[in-house]
Amino acid sequence: MANRRNVPTDVFKYIDMKNGGTDVCWPWKGKINKKDGRPYFTVDGKRRPSYAYVIEATTGIQQGTHMVIHSCDNPICCNPSHLSFGPHQDNMNDMKERERHGLPR
Repeated sequence: MANRRNVPTDVFKYIDMKNGGTDVCWPWKGKINKKDGRPYFTVDGKRRPSYAYVIEATTGIQQGTHMVIHSCDNPICCNPSHLSFGPHQDNMNDMKERERHGLPR
């Protein structure tokens, strides 16, 4: 029997969806990348942030050149209510405004 490959919606098997609550974070239950502290998932040999697969599956929109921006500041959150697409500069501005950049004030 051949190994089964992941399909994009398999990502939900590794998320604690908190009974569908939209106001709480849905943490990733799989492995976390030690370098950047983010969850990753692989589909057809392509490794991407787990929340990218989530927002694509729930909106039907492909990420393209945009970034996935978290409104909750939780890098392992996969709740689509906490995710949006935006240009890289919006993500950098959000990081600076919320002081998530690790730089001195």
